[in-house]
Amino acid sequence: VHSAAGGVGLWASEIAARRGGIVIGVVGLEEKKNTFMDRIKPICPQAQCLVRSSSAKIFESDLRQAVLQARSKHHDDSNRSSGGCESTLSSKGIVSKGWGIDFVMESYGGRYFKPSLNLINAGGSLATYGSTSYNGSGYGKSIPFWQLLWKYFTRPRIDPGDLTTRNVRVGGFNLIFLTNRVEELSAALSGCIACLSGNDSNGAAGNNNNCNEDGNK
Repeated sequence: VHSAAGGVGLWASEIAARRGGIVIGVVGLEEKKNTFMDRIKPICPQAQCLVRSSSAKIFESDLRQAVLQARSKHHDDSNRSSGGCESTLSSKGIVSKGWGIDFVMESYGGRYFKPSLNLINAGGSLATYGSTSYNGSGYGKSIPFWQLLWKYFTRPRIDPGDLTTRNVRVGGFNLIFLTNRVEELSAALSGCIACLSGNDSNGAAGNNNNCNEDGNK
């Protein structure tokens, strides 16, 4: 889950954990890691959180290690820890073993999109719900036009042939889509509230507070 310490990301992470997922959070600042871990770790002991590097290459390496670390903790296998021989696996190698990520909530775009996509297992999905790489740093600051133009022309490209070969799905979502669909929005919110309050009949059976045995990521 990208932007995992924000409003949407934090709630999404908790819902995923309560539904039995192993959650890996991505945040922008070191101090935000505690926000994520304090909320998610008690529900999902295998949860991991990383601060995104400004380098796409380093970010992908960090994400690989977080995935392997989460798997190591889930399976209690020291050979798959970040210090073991499996730590040298490429993203393709991890996915080929089915050790990758099953679902990504991606909100940043830009240089972080492809590394996340590269680690999705066959049958997995990526949902993009924002593109904050096109926004300024806030507090009235905006991105200069030439930088915005550069970001636009270097935005991620998706090869449909690659998606079918790998059997992965990519989709987009904007909450505004539901504002005119009151019944759907109401049902979705009710489901979220039920899950977060521990009254979710669709969650992992008898396991609303911990990750389930399957260990979906």
